[in-house]
Amino acid sequence: MSQSYESCALCDTRKRSIEYELPIGTIVACERCGLVSLVDSETSELVTCSYDAGYYHAAAGNASVGYTDYFGSEATSRDSFARSLAVGLTTRFPAARKTLDIGCGGGYLVRALADRGLDARGVDTSAFAVAHGVEGTAGRLVEGTMSVMADVAPFDIVTMMDVIEHLPDPVSAIRGAFSFLREGGSLVVLTPRYGGALLQRQGTEYVHFNSDHMYYFTEQTLSAVLRKATGSDVATQDVLSTLMDWHVAVPADVQHKYTADRDSIIAVVTRELDVLRGAGLLQFVNHLLDVLSATTITNQQDIRRVDDDEVFDADRRHEPASV
Repeated sequence: MSQSYESCALCDTRKRSIEYELPIGTIVACERCGLVSLVDSETSELVTCSYDAGYYHAAAGNASVGYTDYFGSEATSRDSFARSLAVGLTTRFPAARKTLDIGCGGGYLVRALADRGLDARGVDTSAFAVAHGVEGTAGRLVEGTMSVMADVAPFDIVTMMDVIEHLPDPVSAIRGAFSFLREGGSLVVLTPRYGGALLQRQGTEYVHFNSDHMYYFTEQTLSAVLRKATGSDVATQDVLSTLMDWHVAVPADVQHKYTADRDSIIAVVTRELDVLRGAGLLQFVNHLLDVLSATTITNQQDIRRVDDDEVFDADRRHEPASV
């Protein structure tokens, strides 16, 4: 059944088809572009969430949203993945020196990158998460939206790990993050995958159906959002394949997490050098060849003019003097 909702963040269409009816809301898909979102069943608006103490520790709040014990029992597994990702990032981008993790939470990735010698920073809108940042992140985490980091940009790497599904306008968010990159820098985005084997197996019990997730991305819709935000065609890949491509010795707990417990995808988009942006490398090279060719022709014409002048002067020297 098709219904009308707020304009799609990707294509502006208002028509949606219902995918799942859940206790936490309704999963709907845009009829034009396929972008999936979670809306309140009564208001049809995107779900919202408060990222306070109850979000990071279920015993202190609503057990149906957020984490069981983000800074406690989950700390070891979160640190393990963060360190695996840090190894991969520094291997894939060996020249990187300065990084920003947007939606950094308690700073697990920031700490892992700092331990590998990078100038690592993090920003998060959750005052609770920043105030309780993990050991080793003092002075590296900032509370606020990404805009508060504009004065310390640009960065070699900007990461958004499990972030864009929480944001009401993922296109604008990615566009903003991309603008913080230096020329040649890379944006790395990780988000749960919609439509994969885990969803097919779990159905309405899908582990990523959380009331703090506004959006769910397939490989196609994630690529489309990145293309609209950055102008670049971007391929996506599952987390474990990406880490292995980056020559990471993936720990057993991370392998288990992203095979049995989670289904997530990663995309990497690199900011082109300004001189190549828009036209592309081939067009730029062709432009240089055209300039060189035009310069050569001009020089040849100048040489011919000089030669002609010299011949004319020589002929005049052999003319008889006027009487």
